[in-house]
Amino acid sequence: MRLPRRPPRAVELLLAVVLIVALSPTMASAAAPRDSLAGLEPCPAYGGVALCGDVQRAWDPTGAVPGTLGIGFVLWPARDTSQPALGTIVAQEGGPGYAATASASYYLELFAPLLDRRNLLIVDQRGTGRSEPIDCPELQDLQRRYAVAAAICGARLGDHAHLYGTDLAADDLAAVIETLGVGPVDFYGDSYGTFFGQVFAGRHGDLLRTLTLDAAYPTYGEDAWYDTQAPALRDSLSTVCADSLWCAQQDGSTLVRLAEVVTRLRSSPVSGVAPGADGRRHLVRLDAAKLAAVAYGGTYVSTTYREFDAALRAAQGGDWLPLLRLKAEFDYPGGGLDVPRDYSEGLDAAVSCRDYPQVVDLMSPPASRPQQLATAIAVKQRIDPAVYAPWTVREQVDSEWTTIDWCLGWPVPPPAYAPAPPRPPSGEYPDVPTLILSGELDTITTPAEGRTVDSQFPAATWVEIRGGCT
Repeated sequence: MRLPRRPPRAVELLLAVVLIVALSPTMASAAAPRDSLAGLEPCPAYGGVALCGDVQRAWDPTGAVPGTLGIGFVLWPARDTSQPALGTIVAQEGGPGYAATASASYYLELFAPLLDRRNLLIVDQRGTGRSEPIDCPELQDLQRRYAVAAAICGARLGDHAHLYGTDLAADDLAAVIETLGVGPVDFYGDSYGTFFGQVFAGRHGDLLRTLTLDAAYPTYGEDAWYDTQAPALRDSLSTVCADSLWCAQQDGSTLVRLAEVVTRLRSSPVSGVAPGADGRRHLVRLDAAKLAAVAYGGTYVSTTYREFDAALRAAQGGDWLPLLRLKAEFDYPGGGLDVPRDYSEGLDAAVSCRDYPQVVDLMSPPASRPQQLATAIAVKQRIDPAVYAPWTVREQVDSEWTTIDWCLGWPVPPPAYAPAPPRPPSGEYPDVPTLILSGELDTITTPAEGRTVDSQFPAATWVEIRGGCT
């Protein structure tokens, strides 16, 4: 399970543009037939320059759950109508839960140099945006434990709870591409969009010309403990300090200071009033586990990396306000997307409880899963106690960063939809030019995970972005 994405990063995205420009052919082999677009309506929301439509898809390919849903899309035809389009770019959002169409302005800016001769197609996956977004108020405005809210959401979805997997969404995208006649396409995805892209590549490689995976993590090949995250955090904190002239000149190291502060908080948590990023002051509590969430949050909030070492030093001297402020900013980030049409937390849960690796058996009754989790934690503590150092396994689980217990109450699916990390049906990914990008300081879609993805694709190039987060 991955936290929501942030706006695209200039350096990584420039590389994506370069790849697509370099690999796109000079002939019009992937042009959209003009007659295939004739029935689409101009989109007033995009100034009338884009075309909107939807493709009807079965909710359940097995037929066990009847009915259809519309998979909504927006297409920007190539601006130069005097000659055939050279191809079509498809952009897929992260999350899961973000509507790709809600980020249209980012993608239009990113791919602007290419859109004279290329179409841009953005499709909202089922459960988001224009494709019947999931609206689970208990998750959208979370006021209780996530696992409890997710269980309520799953019950609300009923027979449809298991019908939001990435495999079904990838098949939906293929249907849109084939209906419009715009394949093979140049696919770009970031964060969860890379997960989606891998699933799409494994199932519909014939519809791909190039694949760009920005902040990539594998669809399979790791377990639910995500053991790459803590080493990535330790490396990131050390790198940030070494790159800071002030920090590098101090005695000791950030990791030593962090371990000392964690030890203090383990025995004596602190509370105080501190300003959040929402412009308000909040009473916050900080213990050892909650500090983990603050530290990992540097992946999304660059000020954390900039200020974390100084805040640790202040805490060592008895001034906890800087760390309390970072905790308040983590808890109250400000802004956000509260409308399910733009971001659906319910879709995040539905995908996570179907596709991501789990410590517990989601085919077993929900009542049995808490004991399964407790047993798994005990085993992990025994065989790998230092994996999350300086935090214990229990502290990591309780940190508000991990999502290991999110699916404890999710409904049991039918056997046809047994939860499992998706693999390519043929056993191999297609031999298409693939660019894999990882941020050096990314602690959630880690460089190690990017290298795993690189090893799974036969024609891949992996690039680590110096100083890059997610």
